[in-house]
Amino acid sequence: MPISDSQWWTIASRGLGLRSESNADIIYSAASYSMDCGKTGSEILRGTPGNWDECLRNTIEFIKGFPEADNRYLLIVEGSRGDSFEYSGCFPKCSSKPRGILASTSLNASVDELFKWVLNSIDKL
Repeated sequence: MPISDSQWWTIASRGLGLRSESNADIIYSAASYSMDCGKTGSEILRGTPGNWDECLRNTIEFIKGFPEADNRYLLIVEGSRGDSFEYSGCFPKCSSKPRGILASTSLNASVDELFKWVLNSIDKL
């Protein structure tokens, strides 16, 4: 289930990102993973980066690799702009605090289930 052009536009225009939190409704710290892959301006108009699906899968796997991840929540946040590719194969890190939470779900799910949840959630925004 690859990302669609309209999903890409929603991501890029709203600065969507992912983060993990212990509470589904509160952002406690600043970092997130920017789903726009660090693209800006005319780069966004060229369309979805070819490795976007792979970056989503890798980022989810990375987040799930932290201790107690299954007791946490995966959040889709707004206002995530990053270009710091600190984690190989993942979305770039954004160090500033996102503006808000747009969707959340338990991380106690498979990578495939979370991958589909992210895409389905973007469609609802």
